[in-house]
Parts: sequence; structure tokens; C-alpha cells
Amino acid sequence: MAKFFLKSLLLLCLTVIPVMAVNYVIDPLQCLRMAAWYRPLYDSNERMQNPCLARTQTYDTVIIGTSNVENFDPAYMDGALHAATLKLAMAGSTLREQRRILELAIRTGKTKRVVWGVETALLGDDPDRVRDDIVRFPSHFYDTGWKGTLLYLLDPYLTKHYAKMIANRLFGFNEQYTDLRTLNSWQHLFTFSKERALAFYQAVRETNMQVMDVNTVVTDSPENIRQNILQPIRENPDVQFLIFFPPYSILRFVHLYEQNRFWFDTEFTLKEQLIRELLAMDNAEIFEFQDLDAITFHLDNYKDLTHYSKDINSYLMDSLASGKRRIRPGESPTTSLSRIRTQVENFQLSQVE
Repeated sequence: MAKFFLKSLLLLCLTVIPVMAVNYVIDPLQCLRMAAWYRPLYDSNERMQNPCLARTQTYDTVIIGTSNVENFDPAYMDGALHAATLKLAMAGSTLREQRRILELAIRTGKTKRVVWGVETALLGDDPDRVRDDIVRFPSHFYDTGWKGTLLYLLDPYLTKHYAKMIANRLFGFNEQYTDLRTLNSWQHLFTFSKERALAFYQAVRETNMQVMDVNTVVTDSPENIRQNILQPIRENPDVQFLIFFPPYSILRFVHLYEQNRFWFDTEFTLKEQLIRELLAMDNAEIFEFQDLDAITFHLDNYKDLTHYSKDINSYLMDSLASGKRRIRPGESPTTSLSRIRTQVENFQLSQVE
């Protein structure tokens, strides 16, 4: 029995150690070091790639959020904010997932500023929820200790990435993943037009499609914003936070109002609570774009009810840099909310451009 155990252990070592050695030397996702002797190919799985980038890239500013921040150009942000920016967006991410990547970036000691696109649709979600419905959430990638490193070197996902690297080297596949500036940007994949946005609006009305992620648990508890937004901001007083609310199209708010009044009211109530808390923090600035009808009523900016073009991203960044659209201490946190509610309650389809 002992001999069998020793043979099994030896076989395991002969199998595992070479795999770990190869993964350590190549480090395909750059979790241990930046690529120095080969041209890097970044991975489209943001939940795995982002924590590796946060560990090894050079930056002082990060931008986090969902797909609505994927089209931000880090180079444009560098110029606007006089920064060295790393984009750590995660499409479809929950606030808990965003907190995980935020805390990792701060633990590196490099993060001086955080630009955070806070999706108001997520405020009433379960504070502990991570997205395991599509692919597993790789918690070990966010562990910077020896255990996390060991699990990274043993992760079978790296084999899949090697295949992508070989395909890129031989055939030029996945070339869009060789540049951090355009990594996971989707601007070029869609048409942004009034016709497309209206067609999407009509489709969701006819099918009663939810405007919320089907996995989102909508409650009126503020625990999600307390744990996943306010707590990390309070715990890092030396880090500057620029919080902005992405400008959903007016059709998104109208459909939410028509579909589920509880969700609509809950989102507004939680957003008001969040703004009040943030206004009391010295290291946080809040920027409101959801009431800006020059954007939200102009449907040529959108591909659906919530996702806008890269030109809007540039406008948002210029506003953050200049202080335009900032909600300042002493201002009422309900002003913009009342404006949106009035826009929704008085909405006529003929108003959109």
C-alpha cells in the first residue's frame, strides 16, 4: 500500500511539476510578471485576465464597471486625467465582483485614483452575488498569496489560452487582444442608431423582457451599496474615487417604470441613499449623467436601451476631468432623480431624436 502511494505521488509530481514550470516561465495571463520575451496575447475572460493585469501592469488609475466602461480608451483617459490608466471592466459584473478587482488593485499599492461607472440597475442586488451562471468565478485569481499563485499555475484554463496564443502566432487570430488600449472594446461591432434603439424598445415591450439581469435579486436593502461601494471607499481614504452614473437611454427608464414600479422606485431610493453617503466622503466625487436629456433622448447614441457609443465615453471622461456634471457637497441628492422621474412620467415617444 505504501509502495503504491509513493508511486502515485511520484507520478503526480512528474505530471504536475512540469506543467507548473511551463506555466511559471510563460505566465500566459501575466499574473506573475509582464511579458518580456514574447508578444502578449490578452484573454477575453475579464474575470481571469483583469486580476493578472492589476498585479503586473504599471498604472496609478483604474477604471472599473460593467460593459458600459469597456469602450473607454485608456490613452484618452491618460490625457484627460494626467494619469496612467488601466481598464479593469468586467462585462455583466456584479458589485461584489467589482469590489474584488478594486481591492486587488488597491492592495498592489499602485492605485491612486479609481474611476467607477456605477450601474444603478445593480444597487438592489444580493451583496454576495458573483456571476457563476456563465463561467465559474475564479476566486483564486484574486488571492495574491502563495495559495492563489499555486492554483493559478495549476489552472486548466491556461491550456485554453495557450491554444489562442498559438492560433494568433500562426494565423493572426485574436489580434484584437494584443493591445490593452482596445482590449474588449465593442464599439466597432455594433450600429448605434435611433432605429436600432427603438426596435429594441419595441421588442422588449412586446415580449415583456426584463431590463434587469435575470439573476439580479432586486431588494430595497442598502446592504449591497454599503458592502461593495461605500466600505471600500471608506477603507481607502488616500485613494480618490470618481463615481459616475452611466447615461442609460430614457427608454430604459420608461420601460422599467412601465414594467415594474417597485424596481423603478427601489433603484431611485437606493441611488439617493448612495449619493447622500458619497457626498459626506472627502475622497469621493459624484458625477450624474442619467438626467442629461441631450444624451439620453438622443437615440443615435445607443445600440439598445443602455449601451452607448464611444463618443459618449469621451464626453464622460472630459466631464470627470473638468468637474462638469459633478454633484457637489451641499447640493440636493434628489435634484437629478426628480428630473429623471419627471422625464419618465411625461414621456412621449415623439420626444426622442
